[in-house]
Amino acid sequence: MLLEDLQAVYGQLSEGRAVALPGKTAPFKAWAEHLQSLAQSPELDSEVAYWQAQMQPVSDIPRDRPVDALVDRDAMTQRLRLDSERTAQLLRVAPSAYGTSIDDLLLAALSRTIWRWCGESETLVQLEGHGREGDAAGLDLSRTLGWFTSVYPVRLQEGGSPVEALILSARQQRQDVPGRGIGHGVLKYLRPEGAALGSAQPRITFNYLGQFDRSLGADDAMFKSAEENPGPVHDEEAPLANWLEIAGNVYEGQLSMSWIFSRAMYDEATVTQLTGFYREALEEIVDHCVEVARQARG
Repeated sequence: MLLEDLQAVYGQLSEGRAVALPGKTAPFKAWAEHLQSLAQSPELDSEVAYWQAQMQPVSDIPRDRPVDALVDRDAMTQRLRLDSERTAQLLRVAPSAYGTSIDDLLLAALSRTIWRWCGESETLVQLEGHGREGDAAGLDLSRTLGWFTSVYPVRLQEGGSPVEALILSARQQRQDVPGRGIGHGVLKYLRPEGAALGSAQPRITFNYLGQFDRSLGADDAMFKSAEENPGPVHDEEAPLANWLEIAGNVYEGQLSMSWIFSRAMYDEATVTQLTGFYREALEEIVDHCVEVARQARG
């Protein structure tokens, strides 16, 4: 929204027009106050059992080396990219096969990857959401700047199952999340009994950021993603988000998945193998969905 406003202002001034932007929406403070009120409300009581079930103990993913502290100076990133044709199939064709979202398919591929890596059919993953669930609070946040991110655990299952069962399981796990995950953080941090939700630790953080093409890749876009290296963006002693952090987006018609890890914990060869597993799983899922969709069309 900030880039859209900057582009609109520039266009208006360059044409000699007065600057006119849409009105502001609810302030960030209103959202913070809503979360405090939500923490005191009885409606979250019904979510406690769900989050406790998600946070039951689960086997940790493997490590090449045990490390006490994961810090930014050891961070490395490996990127996986799908070509334009595969990305178009993922975005426009594959979801219709089973009524899924892109997130469901990406998570199904992750579940398969972990199963191939270590043989575990069940994986606890920390998901990041945009957090702008203002509709539940009666708030309009559509033009509110701020960091609204919500994080919550999801237990992926069926990693070794046939493709259809794998996809349907990932879809169901995401559909079962109450309130798009907002309640987990509220219960954990804003209620005294937060620690009782469970002690399991997701070791993988997953975040699909969406299609950047919509704001940066449009034909009339004034701003483009910078190609030069911006230099360090974190203090070298800043903690890493998790053992593995996976962040994806679509830009210029191609899906990019960044795998962020600590070289103190993982060898580069290990993560290269993982990204290879992920590519194979995602391509298998896309091919399967495209064929199912084709058969449905007759």
